[in-house]
Amino acid sequence: MNPPEIQLPHPNKQRWQPLRAGLVDLFYYDYQEFWFRDGRLLLRGNNGTGKSKVLALTLPFLLDGRTPATFKVSSKTS
Repeated sequence: MNPPEIQLPHPNKQRWQPLRAGLVDLFYYDYQEFWFRDGRLLLRGNNGTGKSKVLALTLPFLLDGRTPATFKVSSKTS
């Protein structure tokens, strides 16, 4: 028996919107995938469950948009 096929989210607007975000081997997340709906993510849970940590780890990527695991910051001086 084959496992059920997962339908990936599709954007429903012309502008860019996040669809998925993931954390792998980071902090206490071995592998965690977060799915956005209409570009929004709802995180809920008890105190101390890691909601703020998820935001702290994913927000810089969402704002910067760079995809490589490492990147160089150029230090040009004029």
